[in-house]
Amino acid sequence: MVVEMKTSDGYFTHDEEDSPIRPEETLGDYYYRSYSKKRASDINAPVWKLKHGDTFSDWQICRDWLLGVFPPVEVKFQEERSHDQTYHAYLEETANSTSTTHHIVREWKSMHKEWAAFEASKKEANEEKAKVALLRAKLKADQARFESEQKTEEWSAAWWKRKAEAKAALLSEERKHWREICEKDNNEKMGLRNNINNLKVEIEKLKKEKIKAEAARDEARSHRERSEQRELERVEKAETSHCLAETEGKLEDSETARVTAESLLVQPLRDDMIWMKHHGIINVANSVLNSIDLDQTVANLMVTARNDGYTQGYTECTKHVNNALKVDLNDRRSATYGVDTGTAHAAAKTEYKNLRLPVMDGGCCT
Repeated sequence: MVVEMKTSDGYFTHDEEDSPIRPEETLGDYYYRSYSKKRASDINAPVWKLKHGDTFSDWQICRDWLLGVFPPVEVKFQEERSHDQTYHAYLEETANSTSTTHHIVREWKSMHKEWAAFEASKKEANEEKAKVALLRAKLKADQARFESEQKTEEWSAAWWKRKAEAKAALLSEERKHWREICEKDNNEKMGLRNNINNLKVEIEKLKKEKIKAEAARDEARSHRERSEQRELERVEKAETSHCLAETEGKLEDSETARVTAESLLVQPLRDDMIWMKHHGIINVANSVLNSIDLDQTVANLMVTARNDGYTQGYTECTKHVNNALKVDLNDRRSATYGVDTGTAHAAAKTEYKNLRLPVMDGGCCT
C-alpha cells in the first residue's frame, strides 16, 4: 500500500511497510504528531482530502477542514490547555465572533445607506452642474450684451458729461428755488412769532384786568352784602320800633282804660302794665329776631342777590374779553347759565317786603 503525503514541495510517498503512520491515525493526526520545533519556520501545509466539488453541507467535510486548517503549534497549545480554559476561550471567541459578525453586518447596512446618500448627492451635484452650465451660458450672453451696450453713446464720456451738466443746472435752479422758499417761510414764521408775542402781551393784560375785575367784583359783592346787611338791620330796627310804638300806643290806651276802671282793677291793671313795660317789648323783639320765616326770607334774599351779582359780573367780563380778543364768547360755562337771577332777586325782595311775623298770642307785626 502506498500512502501519499503533501508537503510544501509537493507530494511524497511511503510504502505501507515503511510508513510511520499508525493504524489508528489519519494523515492529519500524523501531521500534528510528527511536528518538531525544527520545522517551526516551515510553511504550514494542511493535509486535507477536500475536493474541488466539496461543500460544507456535509459535517465530515467540515470536520476534515477544521482538522487540517490549524498549524501544529496551535493544536499543541489547545491540547495542553485545561477544560476550563478551553471553555472560557470558547465563550470569548463565540461572543467576539458574534459581535464582530454583527458589526460587519451593521457596517454593511450603513455602507448601503451611505451609498444611497452618495447616489442622491451625486444626482444633486449633476443637477447643480447643469444649473451652473445654464448660469454660465447666461453670464456669457449678459457679458456679450454688456460689451455691445458699452459701445453705445450712453456709455461714452461725452454723454456722461452732458448728463452731469444738466444735473448741475437743475440742482442750481432747485437750490435757488429752495432758498426763496426758506426766506419766505422764515418771514412768515417771524410774523407769526411777533403775533404770538403780541397775543401773549394782550393775554397778560387781560389776566391782570381779569384779576382786577374779580377783585373789584369781590369788593362790590362784599360792599353789597354789607349794605344789604345794614339795610336788613335798619329794616329790622324800624320794624321793631314800629312794633314798640304800637305797643306803647296800646299801653297808653290801656292807661286811659286804667283811669276809667281804676276803682275796680287798680292793682291787676297796674301789674299788667308793669309786666308789659318790662317784659312785653322784649318778647316782641325776641319774636322778631327768632322768627324762622324771617331767617329763611333773609337767607333767600342774600343768595339771590349773590347769584344776580355773579351773573352780571360774568356778563360784563365776557363783553370785555370779546372786545379785546375779537372772539365770540357766551355765558354757557357760567354757573348760573339759563337761570333768570334778576327775576329771582326781585321776587325775594317782594317776599321780604310782604313778610308778616306773628307776635305774642296771635298778634302780628308787619
